[in-house]
Amino acid sequence: MANFIKQLLITLLALSLVVFMVMQLTLTAGVDIEVESAKYASVRDMTEMQCYVYRDETLVEGQLGGAASYCRGDGEKVRKGTELARIYTAAEDADIQDRISAIDERIAVLESSVITEGTSTTDNALVLANIEELRTLISNAILDNDFDAAERYKEQLNIQMNRSKAISQSIYEYDVQIAALKAEKSELSSSLGASYTSVGSPLSGYYFTEVDGYEKQFTLQSLSAITLSGFERLADAVPNQTLINTSCGKIVTSEIWYLLCKTTKKVANAYTAEKAYTIVFPYSSGTELRCIFQRAVTQPDSDDALVIFSCNQMPSGFNYARSQTVQVVNKTYNGLRISALALRMQDGVAGVFVLDGNIVAFKTVDVLIRQGSYYICALPTDPNYPSRQEKSYVSSTQLSLYDIVITSGTGVYEGALIR
Repeated sequence: MANFIKQLLITLLALSLVVFMVMQLTLTAGVDIEVESAKYASVRDMTEMQCYVYRDETLVEGQLGGAASYCRGDGEKVRKGTELARIYTAAEDADIQDRISAIDERIAVLESSVITEGTSTTDNALVLANIEELRTLISNAILDNDFDAAERYKEQLNIQMNRSKAISQSIYEYDVQIAALKAEKSELSSSLGASYTSVGSPLSGYYFTEVDGYEKQFTLQSLSAITLSGFERLADAVPNQTLINTSCGKIVTSEIWYLLCKTTKKVANAYTAEKAYTIVFPYSSGTELRCIFQRAVTQPDSDDALVIFSCNQMPSGFNYARSQTVQVVNKTYNGLRISALALRMQDGVAGVFVLDGNIVAFKTVDVLIRQGSYYICALPTDPNYPSRQEKSYVSSTQLSLYDIVITSGTGVYEGALIR
């Protein structure tokens, strides 16, 4: 009897070992996977549109076939009567005047950089502190889209960097450089023709040297009465060459300018009047400006729509090309990025398989938007703080930051053991 019981126990133990080995083989057989980490990402939903630029423009007469030397830079704010340009008969004289103007600008910077007696200019630690402060001010101004302030700080930064260089390297030669520039200016002035026509600003505003010939067509008055058919005719507009030949730039009398864009009624209906939207300008190296939605233009028999935005920012060097393509940021989505291949449906619930150690687990996801071959999913919600979503919170049931997500594989299911 004892032998029988012993034999039975041995048999049961052997069967148990066989069952265990079969289960392990079942759990691990055919498991061949690829994984990636769930990472935080910020994605924009943007609509690309064709647009036209409208500004309150007044032409400055005075070119009249001569060669112009401009006294003011693009976008510079001027008063009525300010000298904007000098018109010379000979192009060589205009070139000489341009060089003289450049020398004057260089002299102004160097004179501001001259080391004088005093702690503020001879203490390099203080000068370096000024440099760091100006760099911060420039960065903050750019973030606030205050490009005028950034440009002013940039000039001050140049002066402070010159001073630091002079102090650290004992270079006190600015007086010599200034003297050389003044001598060059004197020589150029003596060879400059005395006859020129001075062109003054007809009114106060912002001066721009370029005239595109569309100034009489793209007016604010015509914008106020624009229609869908009128928009289509803008593509056939021809620049007025006479305006180009007889004008010496233009004055933009208001810092507020407008964008007229074409889109669909569905997109236009999603915009809210007087709400600010970020618009990306590819023609200006991706510059982003804060623009206000003004109104939409629609008609019953068309699915198209026109939308009008206003902007009160005038960044230095911005491209005001009359016709260009822009991207309107409709919404920004912040969440976890996963491959579209990772998404699974389990019992009617969307989710992904993740690795919890070497065990496959299923976590739910809330897809916000698809971008190409990826999904952006919502951050997990802490049940103790349901109104907040934080990157640092790790959920046992919802996709969380840095989860190891299975993007592809065979034999993958919840509870599978990965060896």
